[in-house]
Amino acid sequence: SALTARHELALGGIPIVDIGSAVEPAFRVDTRVVRARPGDVVVIGGADERKNIPRLLRAWVQVPAGVRSRRRLVVVAGVDRETHLRWNHQVVHLGIEDSVLLAGGVPESELIDLLQRAELSIFPSTEEGFGLPVVEAAACGCPVICARGSSLDQVAGDPAMQFDPYDIMSMAQSIESAVVDDDHR
Repeated sequence: SALTARHELALGGIPIVDIGSAVEPAFRVDTRVVRARPGDVVVIGGADERKNIPRLLRAWVQVPAGVRSRRRLVVVAGVDRETHLRWNHQVVHLGIEDSVLLAGGVPESELIDLLQRAELSIFPSTEEGFGLPVVEAAACGCPVICARGSSLDQVAGDPAMQFDPYDIMSMAQSIESAVVDDDHR
C-alpha cells in the first residue's frame, strides 16, 4: 500500500486529483538484519499474465544449476487455487521444486522481513502502471532487477538492472549476473 498525497485543483469545474506514490515507512533497511548470500530470490507477482510468473519459472531453469541449487526462488503472490495449481504443476514439470517456493500472499511484515534478508528481488512484469514493489525492495536494501519496458524503465533507471521480459535467456542471465557478479551487483 502506498502513501498518497491528495492535491485538488478545479479546472473548468472538473476536479483534478494528483495521487503520488511513495513507500510506506516500514519498508526500510534494517541494519540488524544480515542479508543471506546465497539466499532467496524474491518475486512479488500476481495471477494476471502481465506479471510474467510462468516465463520467470522457465527462466529459473536456465540459471546454471550450481547457481540455482544454493538459492530459492520465492514467489509471493496471493493467487486463486487454479493459478497456484497451474504454477505448481509447471514447477514440478520443470524439475525445480527443490528450489522454488510458491509462498502465496504474505502479510506486509513478512514481506518486509523477506525483502530485508533476500539476496535479490526480481520484477518480471511485461506491463506496469508504476512498479511499487521495485521501490519497496530497494527501500529494504534488496538489490533489484526488473523487466525493461512500461514504467519500470523510469522506476529502475539503470539499464544494467533490466532485462527483456519476453526473453527467457535474458532474464536468466540477468538473475545469474545479479547473484554471482559482485561488481555488477
